[in-house]
Amino acid sequence: MTLTRRTFFKGAAAAGAAAMLGAEAAGASPWFSPLAPEQAHAAPVEEWKPATCPACHNPICGTQVKVVDGVAVEIKGDPNSPTNQGRLCPRGLSVLGGLYHPYRVKKPLKRTNPEKGLDVDPGWVEISWDEALQITTEKLKACLEKDPRTLFTQTGFGNEDSFKRLIFESAFGTPNGLTTSGPLCADHFGPMCTKGTKVDRADTERCNYLVIMGRSVGDEWGLAHRNTKEYVDSVARGMKIVCVNPRKTNAAQTGEWVPIVPGTDVAMCWALVNVMLYERQDVDEHFLKVRTNAPYLIEDVSEELKGTKVCFQDYARDEATGKPLVWDEGAAAAVPFHVVG
Repeated sequence: MTLTRRTFFKGAAAAGAAAMLGAEAAGASPWFSPLAPEQAHAAPVEEWKPATCPACHNPICGTQVKVVDGVAVEIKGDPNSPTNQGRLCPRGLSVLGGLYHPYRVKKPLKRTNPEKGLDVDPGWVEISWDEALQITTEKLKACLEKDPRTLFTQTGFGNEDSFKRLIFESAFGTPNGLTTSGPLCADHFGPMCTKGTKVDRADTERCNYLVIMGRSVGDEWGLAHRNTKEYVDSVARGMKIVCVNPRKTNAAQTGEWVPIVPGTDVAMCWALVNVMLYERQDVDEHFLKVRTNAPYLIEDVSEELKGTKVCFQDYARDEATGKPLVWDEGAAAAVPFHVVG
């Protein structure tokens, strides 16, 4: 008899049926072979364990992780946490996806292809931690022996004030370092200039009228604690939202949307200042004098750059000391900021 695909499957089906009938006649289940009896499984062990969300550079959100037989299968916000109070942002909810991602980095990687480019495969290969530490030590030693300043460091957002930034670079002897996102992010310049803090925070718990301009606030901020939590609660109690943004964001849909033309935000800010100073005349002078850099005098210096007037604003400085000048109302004169009038 010639074996074909059709005859093969017919024979396999007949053999399977015969095996099932034989097993049933013997008193065994027709769906399980006597050689591999069904095993009785114990009930899975389930428990919720407290943890802290690691999804961003500000890990202060409490979480609860469901663990079944030693495997994490679910994550949620911890309602007992004083920061996020049971809430989690999308990044926090995606932690388990990153944990079990098939392409997650589990070991140090070493480049094997010295050629670099957008379409060039770097040829990453996994190496041991010992080898990674050995390579790093050799490179640092070479920099130290030649000139500590030949070491250049680069860190991401959230590491500006870390151990490496504050201690390692100074101890090594290099002033050359670059951080990304944090110092370049626009929402840090205002707080640094006016309040001396890197990150400002809207007091939405007590706010009744919030103008959102130039930054993301609340549910667009991407965090489940503090700013977002308080923003959502304040919107629920009736806080008025005015969103100045070229895009119709979620905040714009929550309140009033001002669809500003891109690139005109500075002009609009000056218009708001003009209205407050000369039309409403409703300004907190004490706050401006004591809590901001408003008393500091600015030089009116400008240059022509490709046919456009560009202003270079720096503090007006005392010629003798180089200290920034502030206006002393008692003396009716400009004095260095450190002079007590």
